[in-house]
Parts: sequence; C-alpha cells; structure tokens
Amino acid sequence: MSDTTNSFYANLATRSGSGTEDEFVHGNDNVSEATRKLPTIMGWYHILRARYQFPVFEAIRFALWLGR
Repeated sequence: MSDTTNSFYANLATRSGSGTEDEFVHGNDNVSEATRKLPTIMGWYHILRARYQFPVFEAIRFALWLGR
C-alpha cells in the first residue's frame, strides 16, 4: 500500500475512536459478535414455501431435515 493509503486508514481509525489502525482494519476481538437464532421447523417450512416455492410435502420433509 502507498503512504497515502496508510495515512488515510490511520486517520480514519483515529477519527472513529477505535484506537490503532490494526484494530480498525482487523476488528476488535474483545467485542462479542451477535449470534443469529436458527429458524424453527415451522420457520424453515415458511421459508421453503415462500422463497423457494416448494410443494407442501417437500417443504415439510426438508423443514424436518433442516430443523434436526
């Protein structure tokens, strides 16, 4: 990287209040990531029917498989 690119990221990191350039680029490991809750069997069923237009029997079958 060029010096102007490095200085841009260093200035951006200090302006955002995240500390060093390394913390800005690679993230802060101390911050816990938000976890996403998996859909229930009924949630999978609705996803398969609405988004992928699965027939009823196949949607039930694959929802049971995904929810295991």
